[in-house]
Amino acid sequence: MEPLNAFWVTGFVDGEGCFSIQFVENQKYRLGVEVRISFSVGQNNTSKIMMERIALFFCQKSKNIRSDKNLLKYETRSLNHILTTVIPHFQKYPLQSNKKNDFLAFSKVCVLLQQKQHLTSRGLKEILDISYQMNLDFKEETRRNKTKSFFLDILEKKSFQEKTNF
Repeated sequence: MEPLNAFWVTGFVDGEGCFSIQFVENQKYRLGVEVRISFSVGQNNTSKIMMERIALFFCQKSKNIRSDKNLLKYETRSLNHILTTVIPHFQKYPLQSNKKNDFLAFSKVCVLLQQKQHLTSRGLKEILDISYQMNLDFKEETRRNKTKSFFLDILEKKSFQEKTNF
């Protein structure tokens, strides 16, 4: 099978891909908020071979492809893989649509995660600020279920608890 053209992959991701940063309330974390990153590409489930080729292009196997209703999705959540493979690809072969802005924000957050900034109040706030500017709808509003204030409140409560529990 012939390898996919890198420019084609970028164009395909421009239309069918997603750079995502999610936040989950999780009391096991010192700050009460877990940060989850994801790069994914989706297609209807008649495109299994293409999704396998995309997974191979990004140096991964078909185990990174999952089926969800009528959709196949290639996804990686590995910070190391994203930093060493995904981000360099899109730096060399840039996205052309508005998704480029989401990629640039995603890249910044990945670097902050690599630097362990999500483990500090200041760093987590910066990650929240960057992330809530991503993946906006056509009205330039977030599609997220929970507001940034929701997570900032959790962070504030945890900070208060730490200060009062010497």
